[in-house]
Amino acid sequence: MLSVPFYHSLLRKYVVIFGTLFNNIKIERLDANGNVVTSFKVPIAYGPREKFLARVEANPTGIVQTAAILPRIGFEISGIRYASDRKLQTTIPLYTNQNVSGNSVLKKVYSPVPYDIDFTMSIMTKQTEDATRIVEQILPYFTPEWTISAQLLADFENTTDIPIVIGSIDIEDTYATDFTQRRALIWTINFTMKAYLYGPVTKAKQIKVATVNSFAPMTANLALNRVVTQPGLDANGNPTTILADTIPYTSIDETDNFDYVITTTDFPSG
Repeated sequence: MLSVPFYHSLLRKYVVIFGTLFNNIKIERLDANGNVVTSFKVPIAYGPREKFLARVEANPTGIVQTAAILPRIGFEISGIRYASDRKLQTTIPLYTNQNVSGNSVLKKVYSPVPYDIDFTMSIMTKQTEDATRIVEQILPYFTPEWTISAQLLADFENTTDIPIVIGSIDIEDTYATDFTQRRALIWTINFTMKAYLYGPVTKAKQIKVATVNSFAPMTANLALNRVVTQPGLDANGNPTTILADTIPYTSIDETDNFDYVITTTDFPSG
């Protein structure tokens, strides 16, 4: 079962999707008259808050240049768990819309498996006003969820709706104990992304002929009724419903403008 290697980089894509939602948050500095003096984007990066706080505390005076300058947003995956309430039937396939190497063979993947991915976001600032400016640009969009659509698999045109639900919000104010330590105001927001993970992509041939056998009651004159459905296309590329006028169904692609040829055969009882 686990012998076929595959990788869709879905967890990496979910991290990128989550970070992209918050990469355009800005803080504006105002003067006494309410005019904007300066405006800058709040940097965001994947990583635990301890990593960024360590860089800040390593430079308490703020004289030496450092890569970690507050305000800053950090986020990381804090947990992944199976979501049984969103499970779909496993055997439902998804197909690509184009042939593989022009041989009427399509790429196929079965229904994805639902998983909830927990993200922890830390908003780190030195001033309370900066923290509230950032938080107020986030919370109104979640009621309590925000849904985005993304194309997760290459060669598959279907998009997946991914709800992101906001959870608890915690505030921590690390007051400076002496002049050698810096103050950091930290807002921690927990999110849950309702994601999906896909299995391996396989190849499947197209079904071009469908045969249906129906059996009548034993008291009827007809015991078997056979209906054969196949695509119909004449030699000039025009759709047709006449079996004698159609070219072989093996020569008809799914992108052709074909019709359907339905042939019914009755087999008498006895």
